[in-house]
Amino acid sequence: MNRLVSILLFVCLAIVCLLTVYSSHRSDSVMSWPELDDYWSSSSASSSSNTSGHQGIRKIVSNSNGQSASKTANRILCLVVNKADNDARAMAIMETWGKRCDGFALVSTKRRNGWRTVTVPRTESRKILWPKVQALIRYSYKHLHDYDWFLKADDDTYVIVENLRHFLSNQSTNEPLYYGAEFVQKMEGGFLSGGAGYVFSRRAIQLLVEEGFRTKRCNLLDHEVEELRLEECARLVGVQHSGETVDEQGRGRFFPYAPERHFSPGNEDLQGWLKHRLGNKLDCCSDSAISFHYIRPINMYILEYFIYVLKPHGTDRSN
Repeated sequence: MNRLVSILLFVCLAIVCLLTVYSSHRSDSVMSWPELDDYWSSSSASSSSNTSGHQGIRKIVSNSNGQSASKTANRILCLVVNKADNDARAMAIMETWGKRCDGFALVSTKRRNGWRTVTVPRTESRKILWPKVQALIRYSYKHLHDYDWFLKADDDTYVIVENLRHFLSNQSTNEPLYYGAEFVQKMEGGFLSGGAGYVFSRRAIQLLVEEGFRTKRCNLLDHEVEELRLEECARLVGVQHSGETVDEQGRGRFFPYAPERHFSPGNEDLQGWLKHRLGNKLDCCSDSAISFHYIRPINMYILEYFIYVLKPHGTDRSN
């Protein structure tokens, strides 16, 4: 009888051991999603798991040319304002242009498992667009010396990161500036379009946080027109916007709308909104264009295809 009990105990122990090993292996396999885990860390902002020394910030492994993006000049942190539950938009960006940034995070009211998120603990509403922009500026400040430039984009903005990096190669991140597409209505002196995206220098981020937010000099109350609040704040702390982002032929680089609108005759200055009047059709847009707005998720992939995949036979697209 004792021998039988011993045998049963041994069998039970063996089964428990096998189940433990299986459970551990299964847990590892469920958590391992290379497309997200390698590029977009799910750890909190205070996590110390990043081996490069950055606290919880996702670093790109390689850029579109297979080279280490984190070693390139003009390191760019891309921060995308994302509406809660807009997973299709977030995924489209992550699978297209987002992977070319040196660092990337979503800014949302909802923390997303597996995705780097700057969380704004508020009820989702257009009224909190300005608080979201404040949050991404504060987050950029925490990584002020990890990156050279800090891009704000919407979750329906498509960005050609290589062209942005090239444009910034002629600018100084020590100057208190931010760049984008300039609107000239609604505010004397103009302001930049949020949808087209704007990119802050390191000095601009520093002044906005240290002189604007911490001192409460800036109006930090909710507002749905983030661009106006941002421009008001920037002026108070000595940060200037620059809409001088057209190319040598006067063609645009940052675009507040999708290509079809800017290509269409009659929209050259968007009925007086744009500072610089552009052309139409093939004359509207620079061959070093940086961003387009109001891009649906499926069109993110279409743009990705035409820019990075399609190669007309017998032509050299480098010329």
